[in-house]
Amino acid sequence: IGEFWAMTTEGDGNYGLQRFLEAEGAEADIQIVTAWLLYMIWQGRFDTAQRASLRGNDATKAEGGSKFSLKNVDVRKRMATLWAAEKVVMGLFQSVAAALGLDDYHLADMDEIAEISHAFYDNNLRGGEGHMEVGKLIQNVAYAKVNMTLSVKPFGCMPSSSVSDGVQSLITELYPQAIFLPIET
Repeated sequence: IGEFWAMTTEGDGNYGLQRFLEAEGAEADIQIVTAWLLYMIWQGRFDTAQRASLRGNDATKAEGGSKFSLKNVDVRKRMATLWAAEKVVMGLFQSVAAALGLDDYHLADMDEIAEISHAFYDNNLRGGEGHMEVGKLIQNVAYAKVNMTLSVKPFGCMPSSSVSDGVQSLITELYPQAIFLPIET
């Protein structure tokens, strides 16, 4: 009772786990869609910066290459566009949150999450929530934000089940005060 739990998703797909936990006296902090949008924008910035540091541009998708090719792309303009997109998403969220009375809600800093998780989960890996799930567990422990972190995901989410859950098990060994429970639904 009165414990604070972090969950990655909520809905009918996980059998209403949030409602159950709250009925038992827990306070659940659910991963919001805005965090996912910010994560996707962060990936765009990270990937663009990585590709821009290559000696040459790779082929475009039309040439049989990648859809992320920087050939004929103004990298500064793309980075500025991604920066602006991040600011717009954050601004819209804060406006809606303020209108709903959520004055103290803070969105996760994706750069910080990437930095603290990188020692455990390579930021170049993609799939699911990638390093974001690992980074948030580290933040939950380091800042004593929650009593327990639940990772609720669809059964068979391979990136999370086989990679980040394994990494998070290592983190719980390094931080014995961390309580981490992955749940497949």
